[in-house]
Amino acid sequence: MRFALLLLTFKLILFSSAVKAADYCLALRGNGDLMPAHWGAVSALVEKVGLPQIQAGGSSASITMFLIDAVASHPLVKNSSGEARSLRASLMIKSFEGFVEFLKTTDQFKDFLGLLEQGDWHRRLDWITHFKTKLESGEQLSQSHLLEFLRENEIAIRKNFQIGIDLGLIGPANYRPLFEALKVLTGQAQTRDLQLELRRAIFYLGELKQAVAALGAFNAQTDHNLFFRMGLVNFDRLADSIGLAGQFYSAQGASEQEMRSWQEWLDHCGALSIGQTWSGVSRKDPSCSDIFVRMVKDHFATDWSNDFVHLKVGQAIVSLPVTSVLTGASYARAREAMQRYHLELDPAFGKDFDFYEPSSVKIGYWGPTDVLQQVRARLPIADEKSSRFIALGHGSWWQAMRLSPAEPGLSALRPFRALGQDLISAGGWADLAPVLVLKAAGCDQVVYVTRRGGESLFAQGVGKRILGFDRSWEFLQTGTEAGRRYSRRINNNGDPEDMTSLWSRLYNLANPNSSLRRALNAADAILCTSWDRFELRGGLSPMIEDSYNSPYYVKPKSRLYSTLRPHLDPTQMHESGDYLEHA
Repeated sequence: MRFALLLLTFKLILFSSAVKAADYCLALRGNGDLMPAHWGAVSALVEKVGLPQIQAGGSSASITMFLIDAVASHPLVKNSSGEARSLRASLMIKSFEGFVEFLKTTDQFKDFLGLLEQGDWHRRLDWITHFKTKLESGEQLSQSHLLEFLRENEIAIRKNFQIGIDLGLIGPANYRPLFEALKVLTGQAQTRDLQLELRRAIFYLGELKQAVAALGAFNAQTDHNLFFRMGLVNFDRLADSIGLAGQFYSAQGASEQEMRSWQEWLDHCGALSIGQTWSGVSRKDPSCSDIFVRMVKDHFATDWSNDFVHLKVGQAIVSLPVTSVLTGASYARAREAMQRYHLELDPAFGKDFDFYEPSSVKIGYWGPTDVLQQVRARLPIADEKSSRFIALGHGSWWQAMRLSPAEPGLSALRPFRALGQDLISAGGWADLAPVLVLKAAGCDQVVYVTRRGGESLFAQGVGKRILGFDRSWEFLQTGTEAGRRYSRRINNNGDPEDMTSLWSRLYNLANPNSSLRRALNAADAILCTSWDRFELRGGLSPMIEDSYNSPYYVKPKSRLYSTLRPHLDPTQMHESGDYLEHA
């Protein structure tokens, strides 16, 4: 017992010295369905140096930032300080894994996981290929035949769509044109133009199959209708669903009993969590997981309020979510194309689509007006990415989460309004390294949480399609494993032969003046995860453990140097351009 107390005291002493490190800001890289890796990385960072002063990021990072802001708004975190605040916040961020693990025990979430599982998707969607073949062959003109076929496949249709709609994964309106056409073809509705409905059914069945095939396998080169095809995800309802989690973690309006439960859990499990991920905490003392699950059950048994998500971004931590924005000529061109897409019914409609005006493609940030004004005034004009800055005002978390994660492949382009302007969002891929924005916001120390390697090949492919830069698809391959390896190696090492193109000014690691290189050079510390090595189907714990224990590259003169460990050894680099081990 005395040894255990001595060990605990020693841990607390080490923890106490860690949280005295300098204040910092967090640049968080979006990573799609690998978002749980954020939780390991950020919980380790918060455990070492506390919550950030300001945070910025786009795509899935906007969701993680929302949850961090909710945690920081919790009264037992907000009203504490120093090591107690850091330890409580870190434990709560770790428990995101526990929250998801609890959801996975519910019947609805089991259906949700089945819906997402790629192999199961393709198995269940065999009816689409079969039905599309029948429609194209001509034999489908018998309405009784069609009706019989649909009845035979009712289970597949219900599984693929109704469950997704109930969970908020699939937007009920996304494929309304398809179901309207099917009603006509099965005799449930009338039309004067049966052939047109036949074309519509064939087209939207093909688009639906493509939307499903694209999940987790995005290819900006070959996915012609990437910007116009209705995605599967209903991002408005997804923002609402995530909002419920944020409401729980913020404890806004929580009862006295709920607050006592939070206090009990934090007091009992806080010190136990030092140096552990959620899985480690649960193994060390199963009661930590038991108490937490009871809190979740009790909360949602009585409270489904969802106010926190509709508050302005950055309730406790100044937050700058990001999305790409089409303005001016690009906006007008895209708006017109979004209408023609539904008229022309062409699977290759977007193959040669040109947005025409690269300079009208901006990178938008939500946040407090004074902060955005300062950022605009202080960003380096010579930096290509910084030159595209546009302020979107102090919008709500709901607005940011319905737009920033809604990237091509998951969603069509999304019209929205900000500061009285009509705009179109193409998702948060445009700034996956928002370090310069944080520096312009006045941050002295910026920690960038990312994965090893160069910029995302898919993000560059989307950029090529929207911005029209002259970079061969040979170097942006994502369609095959061999192609990805080849392009990744080229991308990670940079291209010393190109110092002037738009691609190089944005992404070229060999160009010291590229936006990506400027961002990396400006970061005071970089948390270098290996999250690209993981897949969701392998479970959350492995990627969370990896990111929690990942090494940091820290500038030797940074005040964070002695606190953020282990350190990455920059001499240990593979020919692919990836760092290998940590020191």
